[in-house]
Amino acid sequence: MVQLGRICHGSIRTFGWRMSRDLGPYRNGKPYNHRKPLKYQRFMAHIDPEEIVSHYSRDDLDKINPREGRRTFKDAQQTMGRTDHRLPNLSDLDLEMNDVFQQELERQKAIIARIEKIRVFIDSQPGKDTELIMNRDLSTPFDCARHIHDMLASRSVVAEIRYENTNTESKADVVEPKNSDGIVTSEEQETALSKVREDRPLLWDMHRPISSDCRIKFRHFTDDDPSELNKIYWRSCSFVLGMAIRLAFKDDIKVLLHSWPKPSIKSGSFVYDVALNLKDKWQPSEQELRAFTKLMWNIRKQELPFERLQVDRPTAEKMFRYNPFKLSQIGSIVQNEDSNGKVTVYRCGGLLDISVGPMISNTNQIGRISLAAAHPFDSESETYKGLFYRFQGVSLPQQLPISSFLYQNVLLSQAKKLNMAAL
Repeated sequence: MVQLGRICHGSIRTFGWRMSRDLGPYRNGKPYNHRKPLKYQRFMAHIDPEEIVSHYSRDDLDKINPREGRRTFKDAQQTMGRTDHRLPNLSDLDLEMNDVFQQELERQKAIIARIEKIRVFIDSQPGKDTELIMNRDLSTPFDCARHIHDMLASRSVVAEIRYENTNTESKADVVEPKNSDGIVTSEEQETALSKVREDRPLLWDMHRPISSDCRIKFRHFTDDDPSELNKIYWRSCSFVLGMAIRLAFKDDIKVLLHSWPKPSIKSGSFVYDVALNLKDKWQPSEQELRAFTKLMWNIRKQELPFERLQVDRPTAEKMFRYNPFKLSQIGSIVQNEDSNGKVTVYRCGGLLDISVGPMISNTNQIGRISLAAAHPFDSESETYKGLFYRFQGVSLPQQLPISSFLYQNVLLSQAKKLNMAAL
């Protein structure tokens, strides 16, 4: 009897299941992972263990995960280290634009002749007063945050940068003082740079390379003064809304993204204006609005980073040559003195758009998000008159949860009203 019990016990551990009628409390017979206690299993009660043994090998049984669908630490590490962040089922046009962006990004990286080291000081908790040695024009604030703690990297929206003893600020960030003859003196330039360092820190994208010695303070949504972060969040949600619109419609419907107005939290909704070649005015149903919302949720959970790249006018026109609205915006952007002749392009999930930025770190920082309405409106353009739709959405950051009642009956109801910004 003892030997038979040992044999039975050995077969149980070998095949990873308990016999149905002979083991008392396990008489119903449930397959289980022998490496974990039975109370932690999440298998269906109706599964017959004999069918599992007859159809699956021991290796297959070991692959059964009772925590399937729940994010693990290993999954998080693999996500942080992946290199391909493109969404599936992108159109040929989107893939072509993405290739132009990637080629320009690799070209700019190849210009860096040799790796130079810079000193980065951290002013945030955790990691306060920590000094890091990073790579000039290669390392990003996100890389710095990962050196401190994964929690700091995941929650940080943007970096607040103060440069240390450097004259490498771009013309877009520094106002050059001039003397009576219109000539910029070295003393006045140094005074202006010092004033920028002391009075106006720069809000820096988490995935934008750092060019000089600096001090970094990581900003998140629970800061004492989140006003600037709210605008950044609203701008990023408009970007995600434009992505969802590009992916939602069938190929026979031409979608031309126009632009979105400056983010204003008081307006109650983030916005994207789009031109659609529809014959009749389209009033989306609740089911169609939910379909857009689901698509934005799918984008959100992909944890797609926002990549920033500054390009010259010919490259920008090559990227957006199929969109007349973007082409007209490129001309006005380049003529602006603050742009320094460059156009700032962002990529997320393989989709591109123009924005001054900055953007949030990645789409996983977006919490609840919904498409509230799509209002048709007329434009002054004769070519695209009557084809414009204003898509309006509402969202909250992942770090700021809210009850479903307030979200549905207050925020979402307010977002359904026509947003008159820049109309």
